[in-house]
Amino acid sequence: MVWRFSRLYAKGRTQQSETFIGATNSISNTAIPVTHADQANDAYALPENIQQLQRDAVLHYLLRALLKGNYRIPIQAPQHILDIGCGSGIWCRNLAHQFSQAHVYGIDLTNSRPVSSANVHFIAGQTPQELPFQENSFDFIHQRFLAYSLQPRQWPGLLNHIHRVARHGAWIEFVEGASEYCTPSGPANTQLADGLSQLAGQRGLDIDLINRLDTLINPALFVNMKKEQFSLPLGNWAGLMGTLMARECLTYIADQKTAFLEDLGYTARQFDSIAQTVTAEWETLHSTITINVIYAQVKKESRY
Repeated sequence: MVWRFSRLYAKGRTQQSETFIGATNSISNTAIPVTHADQANDAYALPENIQQLQRDAVLHYLLRALLKGNYRIPIQAPQHILDIGCGSGIWCRNLAHQFSQAHVYGIDLTNSRPVSSANVHFIAGQTPQELPFQENSFDFIHQRFLAYSLQPRQWPGLLNHIHRVARHGAWIEFVEGASEYCTPSGPANTQLADGLSQLAGQRGLDIDLINRLDTLINPALFVNMKKEQFSLPLGNWAGLMGTLMARECLTYIADQKTAFLEDLGYTARQFDSIAQTVTAEWETLHSTITINVIYAQVKKESRY
């Protein structure tokens, strides 16, 4: 997914938190209002001030509107929630507000995030195969946009650790973009996607694994698994949501220029030509980005 790639490949920029523990173009820059009537009709409508928010927050609210909530699992009153690779912590803060009785833990490379309430806890961690929590600690474990940060060999260990720290009957949820950059895809977007795939391969990543995450989930350890797919629009043709997503993607594309030039041998003119053409393709083809949501329940025969 494009915004996860931006953390991997952007060179010469200060990055917020990396991906794990313990955004001149044709997209309009004018404000697009969201009325109070719109808000009243949809509990998860985009906030009126969304265009003033930081990128991580914009992406969060785009996904929340797309998924009609902060998550898809059928859970009622979780008591202990874990967000793996929490980034800025915005998902954690939303969950802590939604479930005021719960304790929400976010884990990433650093814990320097503002804490908005007593039931939010941020922890620094180092590797994707270490979750520094006791067994049977959580009844909801969430992970979003980490597939492009994990090599195939890291997934079994991560899933085992998730199973260890989860309670029997707990829910796990993975939210990831599909490996395809966007669909339908014109020549410029196809060329961009091919370049991203090459960059992923150079870093030991399997870009196609993201579409097969459900096959990594062991049915002996996780049951009631379900995979859902959602289409996130890309471009002005789709109104506010599409315009905001296009801005995120354009910022991401700009972040990739150094990698394309240094690692793939593109010239500046070649890259700029691609970057200037993709938006026209989005508008003509009504392109979308596919979001996969995979969730399941933890099964523990011994209950530890």
